[in-house]
Formats: sequence, C-alpha cells, structure tokens
Amino acid sequence: MRDNLGDWSSDVFSSDLLHRRLTGDCISYVCSSNLRSSPRLVTRGFQPMRWIMFLFLAAMLASYAAGLMRGMPALEDNGAVRAIIGVLGFCGAILAMADGIHRKERLEGIIRVMLLGSALMAVIGIFQAFLALDITAYIQIPGLVYHGNLNGLEMRGAGHMRVASTTGHYIEFSTVMAMMLPFAVHMGRFAPTRPMRQWSGVAGCLMFMAVPMTMSRTGIVALAMALIVMIPAWSWRIRFNIVLPCIGMMIMLIFAMPGLLGTVLGLFQGWDKDPSVQSRADDWETVQPWLSGHWILGRGQGTFIPTEYTWLDNQWLQQLVGGGIIGVIALAVLHIGAITLAAIAYRRSTRLADRHLCACLIAVQMIAIAVSFTFDSLGFRTYALFLAILTGAAAAMWRLTAPPTPPPPALP
Repeated sequence: MRDNLGDWSSDVFSSDLLHRRLTGDCISYVCSSNLRSSPRLVTRGFQPMRWIMFLFLAAMLASYAAGLMRGMPALEDNGAVRAIIGVLGFCGAILAMADGIHRKERLEGIIRVMLLGSALMAVIGIFQAFLALDITAYIQIPGLVYHGNLNGLEMRGAGHMRVASTTGHYIEFSTVMAMMLPFAVHMGRFAPTRPMRQWSGVAGCLMFMAVPMTMSRTGIVALAMALIVMIPAWSWRIRFNIVLPCIGMMIMLIFAMPGLLGTVLGLFQGWDKDPSVQSRADDWETVQPWLSGHWILGRGQGTFIPTEYTWLDNQWLQQLVGGGIIGVIALAVLHIGAITLAAIAYRRSTRLADRHLCACLIAVQMIAIAVSFTFDSLGFRTYALFLAILTGAAAAMWRLTAPPTPPPPALP
C-alpha cells in the first residue's frame, strides 16, 4: 500500500479511503435504523459520559491521524487500525452501560454476573496453584477456538507457581480479583436474599485468596488501593467482619502453602533493585527518541509494536507514546470523570446500599489509575472489559440517582 519511501500511492489511498467511508456509512445506517426502531436503546437526557467518550475517542482518532501524517509502515498501520477497533469496543461497552441500564436492579444483576465470572476465575487459579497444573490448557468450549498463547504457570519464589487463571497475565488476574473484591463485599451486605449474600461472601474469600497466588506486586497495590477507598465507607462492625475472615484465610494459606506469604512479602523487600522495577523505570528514558517531535499527539495509538521496539509495562507511558500529551489527558479525564460521577451519585443517594455501590465504583477507578503505572493494563482484554463495564456503571449510577426532571409548563 506504500512505496519504498513510505508515502501513500494516490490510487490505493483513494480506494482505501472510499472503502473506509462506505464502511462508516453502513455502520451509521445500522445504528440509526436500530435507534429508530428501538428508541429505548439510548436514554434521553444529558449524560456527561457521552461527552467524555466523545473527547476520548476524538483524542484517539487525532493520534491516528498524526500517525498517518508522519507515514507509517504497514505493520504500524495494521496495529493502529486494531487499536482504533479496540477503542471503539471499549467506548461502546462504557456507553452501553451508561445509557442502557434503566433500573438499579438491572445494574446489580450485571454486577452479580461479573462476580460469578470472577469467582470461577478465582477457583481455577486456586486449583492451578495447589495442583501446579495449568487447567486452562484442557478447557475446550464447543464451537470456539482460542487464537492466543496461554501463559501457563511460572515458577517464582520458594517453589511456588504464579497463576493467571483464564486471564492473559498474572498481573491482570490479580488486578481483576482486587477490582471485584469490593463488589463481593457489597453483595455480601446488600444482596436481596440470604443465599445470595452467603454466596457473595464465599466469592469474596476465593478472590482474596487468589490475589497472593499470582505473586504480583501489582495485585497487592490494587488490593491496598481498594482498602484505602472502601474503609472510610465501612462501619467499624463491617471492618471487623472483614478483617477477621482475612486473618483466618492468611493463616490457612500459611499452612496450606508454606512460604507463599513470605514470597509475596519478599517482593517488596529491595524492590528498588528488582530487575522488573528497574526495567519499568528505564522505560521512561528508552522512549525519549521515539517521542521526539511527537509529544502532542504521539506516534499513533497501536503503532508502538513491542516486537519491533520494546515492551512498555506502563499504560500511562504507552498512552504518551501512542497518543501524546493529549492522549494522556484523555485517559486521565476518563478516570477522573468516572470518579466525579460516582462521587456525585454518592452524595445524592439516600440509601446505604447505593452509597456503598458508588464507593465501590470509585475504588475501581483509583485501582485503574494506580495499576496503569505497573503494566500496560488496557492491552489485556479481561481487565479492559471489566473496567469498561464498571466505568459505564458509574455513569449509570449518576443518571439513576439524579433528581426527577420537572415536566415542562403547560401551554396556556
């Protein structure tokens, strides 16, 4: 599609542009037809998350345009197109939650389904750790084929295996578990039936046990961030009821897997000399040559191919290289916007359950901000999907707790 100098040839460019224009027109027609036939698909009224998503998507498209203007090799162009497709899916999941949830019961039902999936992931991860066997290699879903590479198990510390369950990486698994733990506590307190509350408590215990089995510093940081946000929202009784089982599970892990907790604690001893920490710190200097002249809009999202350049275990740095300063601001606005909407919903809410749910949604964003410094978080599908759903849930809570709009005055 390009000549040897990296310039677009005019005839291919025009046909490619026509193809993309026709594709966009078809998508627009399908969307408009669905909205006309099913007007309830989109909730009418002001929704701040729509504007946040518009700015986020505009920043991503601007970085893509900047990449086209500098001239990208075919490999980078393919990566940029894949990144834009991923961004569209990410934004779509957020908006589907923000505008597609009409009742709080519906929102809590979705969270219960996410908890069920998280509990299953935790069970698989715990079995992997105890059996030292990668169970995911034997999971075959009829009609589906997995087109990726399984991480498997990795030895770390005193003869213990790091586990990733069904996620793409050990860090991703620990982060998702820590992210969903506040919701397990929420359902354990406010689920409508006693069996559901008991099941949520069991799910929370499983997820808490799974975090140290990943042997990931990021998971511990995410867990600490969740506690920092949630402890002020809990009464002393709730804190006691949570701390006591946690101590019991830690004692059980000490006897069941000797050396595990010592290995986890050892990850934070001499961390400044740890090779993985050093490599993350060195990444800031490594990307300087590639950022030269591209500080504002970046090189283009998805164009920094790890196999061609280097791996960046930092989502904020990845955002800076791909989208420039504008891209970093767009991602920060997404997180801060979701926190703001959840905080407003928290202040509006009169029910304790609603206020606790808003605190959980704030914790998600704080975890996302923190862990993005330790790995390229949005490059992992399970984490990105969970984050998108829960970000949209913050916008849904803002809308569901809004005071009713007064009817327009009657005409004389």
